[in-house]
Amino acid sequence: MRFIIITLAIYLSACSVLTDDDNLDLQNKDINHFSKPHMSEFSAHHYSEQIALELLQQFRPIKPNTSIAVGTLVPVNTLTSISEKGPSKLIGLQMQEGLTTAVAQLGFKVIEYKTLPKIILKPGQDSMLSRDVSQLNEKHKIDYFITGTLTEVQDQYIVNVKLIDSRSNVIHGAATKTVPLNAFWSQEKVQLRDGSLIRNHY
Repeated sequence: MRFIIITLAIYLSACSVLTDDDNLDLQNKDINHFSKPHMSEFSAHHYSEQIALELLQQFRPIKPNTSIAVGTLVPVNTLTSISEKGPSKLIGLQMQEGLTTAVAQLGFKVIEYKTLPKIILKPGQDSMLSRDVSQLNEKHKIDYFITGTLTEVQDQYIVNVKLIDSRSNVIHGAATKTVPLNAFWSQEKVQLRDGSLIRNHY
């Protein structure tokens, strides 16, 4: 019995050797382990390519000249980015451009419905694109429309994309990807401070 008491006393005294600084280091390690944001080495275009492949890998155009248009990805809770502030609007537009590029590179006929009927020349700018509906062609032959939603989850976005038949509204393909925020901003602009993810610039 005396041996057990002596052993227990030695064990307790060994535990007390840990200083407050040691305890703080252990706590910081736990915090950093759980709060470290998921960062990706890939660019936004990489994820656009992956989504396009997943979306169209089983899709076969009914006709050789089947046309596809790509819309802006919007926040899932509002389905609009007109008054959206912050990164969602920029990400939705960037994903639209990335998907347009990826779908065209896969050999599909992509319709750019924002094209003006003529080239507009301005000081320092030559443009053929516009979002002014009054300046655009009213009619386009679009067989399929790619659209999607964005859901922000901590340090990343869940991107859901659909391929919709413009005549029947039937979904012919769907894809989902989780895209880290640093695919759109450098790591210097996405930082972790006090357990919170901080975006310095949009």
